[in-house]
Amino acid sequence: MPLASQFGATRFSEGRRFSEALSTGPEPVSVKADFLLAAVVYDPHTGEKKAVYGSHGQSPLVSVFFEYVESGCGAFSLTFSARPDEVAIGRGDRVDLHLCGSAAPWFSGKVFRLPGVRTAEGRYQYKGHGYFADLEHILVDKTYGPMPLDDAIQEMASCLPGEIAWYSDRLPSTGYTLSGARFDRVPLKEALARLAELAGNWTFGVDETRTLYMGPRPQRPSGGWRNAGSLWVGRHLDSFELSEESDKVANTLHVKLGRVSAQKDNFASFTVVDLDSVAFFGQREKVVSAPELDNETDARVWAEHRLRELAWPKLSARARGLDLTGFLRDQHEVLRADRFVRISLLRSGLAAPFFEALNGCFRWTGTGYLSLYGTRFLKREFVCRKSGPLGRVAFMLRRVGSPGPLAVRLLEGSTQVASTSVAQDRVPGWQAWVEADQPGCLLEAGCTYTLELSAAAGDADNRYQVLCTTADAPYSGGCFTSPDAGGSWFEDTGRGLCFRAWLGHVDEYALAVKRVAYTADGEGGLSADLELGELSRPLEDGILQILRSIRREELLAQSNLKQTA
Repeated sequence: MPLASQFGATRFSEGRRFSEALSTGPEPVSVKADFLLAAVVYDPHTGEKKAVYGSHGQSPLVSVFFEYVESGCGAFSLTFSARPDEVAIGRGDRVDLHLCGSAAPWFSGKVFRLPGVRTAEGRYQYKGHGYFADLEHILVDKTYGPMPLDDAIQEMASCLPGEIAWYSDRLPSTGYTLSGARFDRVPLKEALARLAELAGNWTFGVDETRTLYMGPRPQRPSGGWRNAGSLWVGRHLDSFELSEESDKVANTLHVKLGRVSAQKDNFASFTVVDLDSVAFFGQREKVVSAPELDNETDARVWAEHRLRELAWPKLSARARGLDLTGFLRDQHEVLRADRFVRISLLRSGLAAPFFEALNGCFRWTGTGYLSLYGTRFLKREFVCRKSGPLGRVAFMLRRVGSPGPLAVRLLEGSTQVASTSVAQDRVPGWQAWVEADQPGCLLEAGCTYTLELSAAAGDADNRYQVLCTTADAPYSGGCFTSPDAGGSWFEDTGRGLCFRAWLGHVDEYALAVKRVAYTADGEGGLSADLELGELSRPLEDGILQILRSIRREELLAQSNLKQTA
């Protein structure tokens, strides 16, 4: 009878992805780890414990490396000083890694590569991977639907090998009905990825308990910053680098899907557009395909999720030399690739605001001007795409004569949230984007806000001309005019005032953890390198130079900071 721990019944005291109250699985079975570092080897067939190698004087285990990725446990390696014939590890053996005295494993994987010869340092290295990699070798050859997406996921999960557990009561409800999907010998992990995208770009993988998980991606926190969980450049991190890839933006997707008629080869296609992204980066086209989806309704849902991933530049970062030994002992928290972390700059005076694109409307086709002066006001509405502090808004306009300052107000309903004024000298006599900073107000995703423009000192000969477009207005409420200083408003249906809005951050950045690579040695040292990122949002020009400047100054005091930390 295999041990319960072989099938991932072990649970953690840390926060889990699923509600433990829902679980109907067996009771936890854990292994007591007496050392800071312990590698427990199990027979893959019986689940019996074969050996324990830890960080003590007689152990041949020199160090371990393992990584968390978005799909759970990734690659790992074990480095020994003893010869392979003196180590009880074979191909296919299960290895659980315990650190910091934790009774529950941090990592679980199987060995697939044994050492042939020793390294130049006289070491022998065993390599392996987490159990998610096994899903590549299981093929799905079946048609699903019409049926609830929850049922399709449950049915597909029944294909899992016996080493990977699945608790059906831990799956959150997707609330979506699958019209039809045909998988023709598709690897199981690719088939699950397609269903996860239909569910709303969910995340899934196999964790350290060898349990398949699937659920919504964590949302970036909007409040509670400067908490104990922040990682500080120069204190917790040896180095921090930030970059972006705006050349891969695609905001106009031409989608091709599978056969829609059983009698003939008829492939349907359609186009989806992210107009907010177009306002910032222009139209960037790309062809994508979903051959497994036979129904256009399913394909459109999939395409919208795919569009959200591609419409904005990828923001990525790399943090090296994260010293976690003391932090983990105090916090009892394992940093995994399924959450957000906050990177904080030690000296806010050196940090410039970081603006990330929020909403916008702009097309060169179907453009025209609306005049703004005296009691003639203009306004437009927008639905906030993301929560956070508003940093800046911009309109495309030009100045005629001397209309005086341009007033910009932000309202939620009839309540003023923020206001600012732009001097007329900042507005050129030709068409250009004119920016107005709006610091200090918090926006909530999904709420409707109004941007109002006025120039009380102007007249018909001294005015501002605001550019508007009739092409692909993203939603109603794009343009209102008032002849009596806001006393009454009239919607100009089909038009939209061209604008852009950014969120603004000063000296902290919340980034998604894409990969955590841990290295532990037999002497008790534990460090990690992080790969961070953002599914979307551009990076403001100049932030790399700012971070390099901060890094140079803070490294001078590195040793003192580590002691005070």
